[in-house]
Formats: sequence, structure tokens, C-alpha cells
Amino acid sequence: MKMLLSEIKNPPECLNASVIRTLQVNCRIKQVSDLLRWNPLRIAKKCPNLTLKQIMDARRFVIVKYTAQTMTVASLMVERAERAFTLSTGITSLDKILEHGGLRPGRIYEVFGPPGVGKTQLVMHLSAENSRNGRETMYIDTKNDFSSLRFHDMLQDEDKASSLHLAKVFSLADLVEVTASLASSRKLPKKAQLFIVDNLASLVWPELGSRKMTAVMAMMRRVCRNLRTIASRRDAVVVIVNNMTSKFKPSLGKLYVNVVDASLHFESKTKISLVKVTRKNKVIHRIPIEKIATADGICISKNGFK
Repeated sequence: MKMLLSEIKNPPECLNASVIRTLQVNCRIKQVSDLLRWNPLRIAKKCPNLTLKQIMDARRFVIVKYTAQTMTVASLMVERAERAFTLSTGITSLDKILEHGGLRPGRIYEVFGPPGVGKTQLVMHLSAENSRNGRETMYIDTKNDFSSLRFHDMLQDEDKASSLHLAKVFSLADLVEVTASLASSRKLPKKAQLFIVDNLASLVWPELGSRKMTAVMAMMRRVCRNLRTIASRRDAVVVIVNNMTSKFKPSLGKLYVNVVDASLHFESKTKISLVKVTRKNKVIHRIPIEKIATADGICISKNGFK
């Protein structure tokens, strides 16, 4: 620190003009960095008219006022968590059972269940909620069934429709390339804090018949690593849509183990379970959701499922 001791404004008594002059004459200590570099016992030996307490008080004053504050890893994590946003699902009963009242950044969530229960509807609704809050969404559509008209109906604000960035991917190899590019931050929008893959299983199952299992597993590991990088480095919420096996478990099995932090299991069109990701996938909460049938199935609005 290239700052002279004489330049300190409103110095305490332990660094008055007489002390500074003694340090300069006896020890050639002129700068703040000199005072921190010298051993206090050595200074006391060369400056007998200064007590060790005066020297330590002077050093303590300089450290507090002119050096960077020391932070622990725990304090940094707390600060990061306080800055982080919580993405509300817009469904009060679902927000209540989720930690912190919504989806947290830096985490990967899974939505799985049988066909036609509203998995895509939910992630589209999350995209609309994210847009209404002034943030952007990166949406990867693997089934070519994303409806922009339905998204606009959910959003109800044409000015914010551009906050959703849609990418259509039709092979697992392409998904590896796209997620790698997004993980490196080269193409991920700066305000994008929600990242959706709808649907992962629809890309993997066709590959199992045309490639060796080892090749598919290698590509899946790369995809999962890229998704984890996106979640952690960008403080983004990652939501993956997945299918369900006949045993009421998420699809992909060992190809997909230890990837997600929490799962939302659509048991039916009227019931969702929050599943803690463990070896036995323990159900933590189960909530009922009122269903109102419409001409085009189930619609999710600001107040939840409709």
C-alpha cells in the first residue's frame, strides 16, 4: 500500500505526528505498508520511546482501515444466498413445500410423471413467472411442441415475450454441444436465470437403439456436467422434464443418477409430490391441485393450475 503515514487523515493518538516522526527516523518507516511489514518487537527495540502497546494499536488501526476485510467461506456462502433470488412457481401450495418458498438458484430440479399430466405446462408457466419478474429464460425444446401462443396467454404481457430464448434440439449429441456452449457462457443471455430442458428422456431413448451403451452414458455425463456448471456458475435454476417408468420412478435410471437436487412427481393431473432425491426417492410432501378441464387440456395461470 503506497500511502504515507503522514497522509492519514484524523490519525489516532497512537499515530500522532511525534510517533510518525520517530518511526521515520529510527526505522525508516514512511508508508503504511512499511508499518505492516516490520515486526512489532523489532520496532519497539529500535524505538525505545514507543511502548509495544502503542505500536500494536497503530498496526491494528492501519489493518482495520486500510486493508481488505477477511471473509470466511461460510460468510461468502451466506452473502451469496442472501443475494440470490427465489423463483416462485406461482402456485401457493407448491411454493410452501419447496425450500425458501420457491425454486432456488444453483440447483437442478426435475419434473417427471406420466404423459399428459401437465409437465410441459408447468415449465412454461415457470418461464412466464420468470419473465414477469424481469428475468430471462433459456428454453430447450426437444419434442418440437412448444406453443408460443400458449406461452403468450400465460405471460399476458407482449412486451416481455422476448425474455424467453427458445432452442430446438433433436439429438443427444446436439444437446451436448448446446449445453457445453451455454455452460461456457458464450451464448447464454446475461439475464438468463432459468434454464429448462423439455424433455430429456425423449432424446435418450432413440439413442439406445442406434449407439452402444457406453457412448450414450458418455454423452449423458457430459450433459449432466454442463447442466451442473450452468446452475452453479450462473446461479441459475435448472429444470429438467423427464418421463416415468412403469414402476413410478424417473426414466433413464443409471444414466441419470445423482443429477438432480429435488424432484416434482406428477402422480396425476390433480396431485404433485415433492420427492427427496435419495436411493429410495423418499416422498417428502404430497399436495392436491384442483383440476378444471378446458378444451385444450389444463392451463396454468398466475393462481396455479386451471
